[in-house]
Amino acid sequence: MCLFQGKTVLNKFKEIVEANPQIYNEDYLRLKEEIAQSPLRHGGLPIRFIYNPLFFSKQEINLLDSACNQLAVILDKVTQEYLKNKNFRQAFGFPQELEELILIDPGYGENFPMARFDIFYDFDTGSLKFCELNADGSSGMTKSLLLDEKLSQSKPIKIIRNDWQVTYLNPVDSWIEALLENYANFRGTGGKPTIAIMDVNCWKQGMITEFQEFQRKLKEQGYTAVICDPRELKFREEKLYFHDKPVDLIYRRAVTSDLLEIYAEIADLVEAVKKKAVCLVGAFRSQIIHNKKIFALLHNPQLTDFLGKEEQEFIKKFIPFTQIFTEKIKPEILKNRERWVLKPLDSYQSQGVYIGRDYTWETWQEIVNNIPSGEYLVQEFVEVPKLELVDFREGKLVKENYNQMIGLFMYNKKFSGFYTRVSPLNNVASGLGAVAVANLICN
Repeated sequence: MCLFQGKTVLNKFKEIVEANPQIYNEDYLRLKEEIAQSPLRHGGLPIRFIYNPLFFSKQEINLLDSACNQLAVILDKVTQEYLKNKNFRQAFGFPQELEELILIDPGYGENFPMARFDIFYDFDTGSLKFCELNADGSSGMTKSLLLDEKLSQSKPIKIIRNDWQVTYLNPVDSWIEALLENYANFRGTGGKPTIAIMDVNCWKQGMITEFQEFQRKLKEQGYTAVICDPRELKFREEKLYFHDKPVDLIYRRAVTSDLLEIYAEIADLVEAVKKKAVCLVGAFRSQIIHNKKIFALLHNPQLTDFLGKEEQEFIKKFIPFTQIFTEKIKPEILKNRERWVLKPLDSYQSQGVYIGRDYTWETWQEIVNNIPSGEYLVQEFVEVPKLELVDFREGKLVKENYNQMIGLFMYNKKFSGFYTRVSPLNNVASGLGAVAVANLICN
């Protein structure tokens, strides 16, 4: 089997669908209805998806796993340097409250128990680039699992199974395993902790159904699990409580920026974490690698002289060149708009991202001239061949070329699942119409 067998299976899937679109449109409508009937929602609406899954061979999985593990080792070293080197900390520019939270020992050894590494991947050559790191309130695992389960039962896959074994990863169950593993390391024994799934304004979040799915899974395994806002947690008699329930373990979905906005209202939570009265997974130190400056810092050899030569070469090969926007580099950014992407330092869901090649020279000049120095990143644009995927719209077969953003879940530094979005636009963001696709493993 060749290394990049995933593209071969992808082409086979399209060939099958194109041979009899009427049958497969009916299959698509069946799956669409099943997914619409699922309790899982995004922003209160059924999950949007494309009929055509992506496929990865076992060799490709090993390639992705190896790259993620090498990056995880580098990020661990960066975290350790932050914890021990005051001068290095200054490069991140965190406020005092956040720095104090980061320096709290979480008590279980993992600096970033959950992370999602977003990559650009070339299905023809197997080359990849890391686009962004998300280690703060990472989401999408329940949505991804639902799509993988449903699309693995589509009619074209039943035909493909005549030649290939088709499976998928389970990023929900594997996260629960990792969550409990960290608690066991924290307490020295497993036990049956009461678990809080915590987010700011949790019942108003668009991902509440994802919280409820984790709650359901935990209850099936015999755990008491609650969904709560951090302001509802109270510390008394050396224990943290949600109403009358003592909480032993927190699965933190609240992003750090939201928590800092209500910092004065979460003193009980902070006190309980400091006194190790509760196990907080993930700890605030995950913000070190989540911070959008991280790629710019990794590309600065004066700051990262603690990394070895092979690690420096890995960064050059797998991470797009990134630097902090300043007036000094503005002429280069203006001159070569097709080469650069501008990203704000403090945002998520691709808000405020500008891709140079998406704008006329005049508009790009206006954008760049209005960017405040020191508040944006400048990143090299990575051009990846688009994938042609088949789908159905209003009963008709549609073939369209898509850019893809492939998210790789890392739990306790183990590659554990996918969350992939595709879009015809260069900016592959849910807020701009990006759609989820299933990810299947073929062998």
